[in-house]
Amino acid sequence: MFNSKFSLKQIRGYFGEKIALYFYFLHCYTRWLIIPALLGLIVFIARMMPLDAEYEDDISAIYCIGIVIWGTVFMEYWK
Repeated sequence: MFNSKFSLKQIRGYFGEKIALYFYFLHCYTRWLIIPALLGLIVFIARMMPLDAEYEDDISAIYCIGIVIWGTVFMEYWK
């Protein structure tokens, strides 16, 4: 699960538990950021299309709600 040159156990053994937890959090957070990045790409492409202003506002509102849900799910996962 922790794919890098050093394993999480090696980091914990060398730097300690707090630093290893920090690196593990960054690892999980970076992987979870793929979801809002893909959603943002979809919204960007949709906004580049010639659409009416009301539809663009709907897309932005849906994106905002999606980000809020993503953040909540990520924080519950991390607990």
